[in-house]
Amino acid sequence: MNRPIAFFIFILLASCVDSAHFEVPQPEGVKDEKSISKKLIGKYLAYDSTLLTITSHAMIKSNLTKATDSLPKQNPDTLYFQSDKFRLRKFKGYYFLSQQIFEGAWQVQKIEETKDGLILGSIATKLELNNLRTITETGDSTNIFKPTKQQFKKLIEQNGFRTEQRFLRIE
Repeated sequence: MNRPIAFFIFILLASCVDSAHFEVPQPEGVKDEKSISKKLIGKYLAYDSTLLTITSHAMIKSNLTKATDSLPKQNPDTLYFQSDKFRLRKFKGYYFLSQQIFEGAWQVQKIEETKDGLILGSIATKLELNNLRTITETGDSTNIFKPTKQQFKKLIEQNGFRTEQRFLRIE
């Protein structure tokens, strides 16, 4: 499939869902972390039985579901892995995970440290998407954004990554 057609299909699919994508890893102009901070390394559990495993080079989220009564099934989701498709940046006391979905489209999530674990935040609702559109002064028809550093800072201040999953440190 050639790039213009693939890009058009991606834009069409992206406009059907309530999620934001960014043209470049965020926040722009902030250098990438070389590795994951030692204080983040460990295992974390969410109330919905989602396990977050963080090593020095990867962050993996596993949804533990029952496949049968006797065998549990794991569905892993790589949030970060040291490669060209992922970026980890620290800004204003938070970590930001950027994952390349498509050329010119990055999914960004925020990690906030708490006293007893982590909060993983994303932009995944119409309200959050509209807030991002307002901050970046972008039209209603796009889900791909390129905020300035000031706009990204404002997004953080306005709790733009409001869809949250809370994890309690277990290891």
